[in-house]
Amino acid sequence: MDFFREYISNIGASTSHNTILQRDMSAVVTFRAYFQPFLRGERTWRLYWQNTVDSTFADGAFSRADISGSAYRILSARLGYAFADREIINEAELTFDGKAQKDIAPDERFISDEIALDIPDGAYLCYTVTADIGSGLDIPCTPDSRALCYYAAGDRSSERGTENMSEANECMLPDMFAVKRSVSETRCFIGDSITQGCGTEAGRCEQWAARICAALSERDIGGWNLGLGYGRATDAAMGGAWLYKASRCDNACVCFGINDILGGNAGEDELFASLSSIISELRQLNPNIRVTVFTIPPFNLEPEREAVRRAVNARIGELGADDVFDIAAVLRVSPEREGDAAYGPHPNGDGGAAVAEEYIKQRCAM
Repeated sequence: MDFFREYISNIGASTSHNTILQRDMSAVVTFRAYFQPFLRGERTWRLYWQNTVDSTFADGAFSRADISGSAYRILSARLGYAFADREIINEAELTFDGKAQKDIAPDERFISDEIALDIPDGAYLCYTVTADIGSGLDIPCTPDSRALCYYAAGDRSSERGTENMSEANECMLPDMFAVKRSVSETRCFIGDSITQGCGTEAGRCEQWAARICAALSERDIGGWNLGLGYGRATDAAMGGAWLYKASRCDNACVCFGINDILGGNAGEDELFASLSSIISELRQLNPNIRVTVFTIPPFNLEPEREAVRRAVNARIGELGADDVFDIAAVLRVSPEREGDAAYGPHPNGDGGAAVAEEYIKQRCAM
């Protein structure tokens, strides 16, 4: 069974991983997260995990691309639903080969068994996991996924809300929340915090990647948000865990550049080479994949770095991608002020709406 053909991502928040859990956490931890699903109603769900860090966090001192996740044990995992008060109304236990607990090895890829869930209109999908991380120091997690995330020490799996939990910036999440459905194609959006949705409100699915994925879902196209804060083209070009996920789709939409210019001090040729390598690696992993490269969005950069961004954008058609989407033209203030971000360097909800509207108009007309 090809999981990625039969099961399709059904949320817009990013669930890729660019950091590891805080070292001062207790051995047993519980996380709870709430998501806006694209499709509600009665669905068959399965969850997919990769126990590997996808990309580098900040300067890499704490977490780097392709770090192997430490061994740990899932004690229980549950899916349910709740409304705005976060109180879980109905949930069911996830199993793994029929068992409620699972021992996870470093770099292991694994999938839950099927679970049936009927989510009413207006409700959130709720995911709860209790894990024994022992002394493991490298448990992959997702910061700023734009989901509503909570944390508590110990086993809180039997509790129905978040009264005894704290809001969590870093959350231990699966790599895909998927439902069984037939679609004409699948697309993913891999990039940095601009793709992930930093700058939008948590729990609202206002980021452009989430909005596009929601619109694609209405057109029987699967969409998967793989964006990560601090993400660099140099990380993705390694062809590791992060790019593996992107390669499972029919169309990988690639939006990188800002962090290479800022954190990596990349010049024009270096950044161009990294983007070219991403395309090559994707095609090696999946010879049938279609690659769409996005132009580098405006970010209010200082002149020297802005010159790199403009130079790469001017050459982006030379990369040999199957398609180019000019996101920079949507997010800039004007052609005369193309380096100034109209909706903030990290686009807010209005920026997310503008990008999604233009993308759907150009790439997915009804």
